[in-house]
Amino acid sequence: MLLLQNINPIRVNVGGTVKVYGSGFDSRCWVRVGSQYLSVLDYDANSLEFAAPYESGNFTVTVGQSATVAGEFPITVVELRESNTWNLPVRTVDDFRCALLGLMPRGFAWFLGKNGNWYKLFSAFAAVVYVVYTMLRMLVKNGSPATTTAYSEWERELNLPVKGLEADTDDGRLDEIYRVARKMPSDTVPFYKSLAALFGRDVKIYEYYKNPEKFLGVDFGDDDPNFYWMVEQTSVDDDWHIFDCNDNCDDYLGWWWNPVLESYFETMKPAHTKVLYTYALPEILCVITEDGDYVMTEDNDYVITEANAYTPNVGTVTIGGRVYKTVTIGAATWLAENLDYKFDGCGISTSENPIYWNTEEPSAWYYEDDEEQYGIDGEKKCGLLYNWYAVDYLEQHKATLIPGWHVASDDEWEALLDAVGGSAVAALKLKATDGAVDGDWPSDFGGEDEYDFFALPAGVRHVQFLSIGSSANFWSSNDGSGVYAHGRTMYKSSNNVAYAFDYRTSGRSVRLVKDY
Repeated sequence: MLLLQNINPIRVNVGGTVKVYGSGFDSRCWVRVGSQYLSVLDYDANSLEFAAPYESGNFTVTVGQSATVAGEFPITVVELRESNTWNLPVRTVDDFRCALLGLMPRGFAWFLGKNGNWYKLFSAFAAVVYVVYTMLRMLVKNGSPATTTAYSEWERELNLPVKGLEADTDDGRLDEIYRVARKMPSDTVPFYKSLAALFGRDVKIYEYYKNPEKFLGVDFGDDDPNFYWMVEQTSVDDDWHIFDCNDNCDDYLGWWWNPVLESYFETMKPAHTKVLYTYALPEILCVITEDGDYVMTEDNDYVITEANAYTPNVGTVTIGGRVYKTVTIGAATWLAENLDYKFDGCGISTSENPIYWNTEEPSAWYYEDDEEQYGIDGEKKCGLLYNWYAVDYLEQHKATLIPGWHVASDDEWEALLDAVGGSAVAALKLKATDGAVDGDWPSDFGGEDEYDFFALPAGVRHVQFLSIGSSANFWSSNDGSGVYAHGRTMYKSSNNVAYAFDYRTSGRSVRLVKDY
């Protein structure tokens, strides 16, 4: 059920972002003004963001879920030029002179006449403060896309105007600057790494001022090298087979650079920076023809044959009276199934009472409380969903509860992803294949399960159960900050394994790693 917190009247710019809080938000939520539905930009279990109307005025916003109305609240939408955001008040020299005089001790007969020395001294100080304040006010004003008059600088930074959409007036230019700028993500390393992941690439990003050793030999000319950054990517399997099989195998079908990704980076990057693209080629690079011949790229290169393919190192282990499959990937041995240990009487509650689950009580539930359907012995073999307090309890008592094993840490997850080719392709190789369970489930999770890791879309619990069949969600043993902890997520629509921060009260699957 969707619940809204009490919401005070909200004032926002036209098209601005509004965030409301409560519980039970999900993909079924909607927001409207009258009969007009507004765009929902983002949501999690406890909050929802939506775009304000693109016309000014006073409105009543209605928030609901499916056919149910959860609540209403007033909102005032103002034009950009009416907004107080980033607008410092106008001040005069007299204002600052009076302020400075007001700082003087009481009881002294200050001479305030225009010919007096104190008046002249404070006037000089006030003039300096006024100049500094005016410069600061202009900087703040032009630093915001909502109030700037430095149109050309903002347009250059945002690669505007778009051809065919040139504005004829200053107001039109400002509207377009604000529209584009508020959609721009933060220019951060994690953002560009996530962008590369959309192209199936795992990249490393270096900035000159942090990693100057990476730029040795680069001719910067007259440029300031501090505005340079580098994108380094390792060519993946699909990039290696680059020849057509003619008589000489020298007909290039492609090469190891990625012009599409480079073009996208050039569009998104800040205009005042420059990007260098480097590619780390694999040690093994060859081409095998249809008749079994191959072309070496360098002397002593290694020919990839079926005999050199990965062979899983599988086994079993008994934990809590239950036999689990195990698999060794890289240097670590993992459970090849989600943990399904109820720990009855050992400190982890399996009560169906949500009071226990939503507090710091270590808790574990089956999806929709259905052990027969979602337990490892059940039809869908999902195991239990644990909150993070249960994970922490397991780590504190692992010597008695899971002897010889422990909950996977962030470093162990990263080592696993590196061992299977990087986070950009790891989900494809770790997710269960279609029809892996009882012939038809998961039917469209999109995995190859190349390493017998058997990641199933067991869903998640955020106040209610969600995403069964569409995502696999795992905890790590690492604590987060505040109410959050760390984890990993695999989606059916992506080959990338996403780094996750989730509420400690959420329910996720658990994988164990054998002690070294």
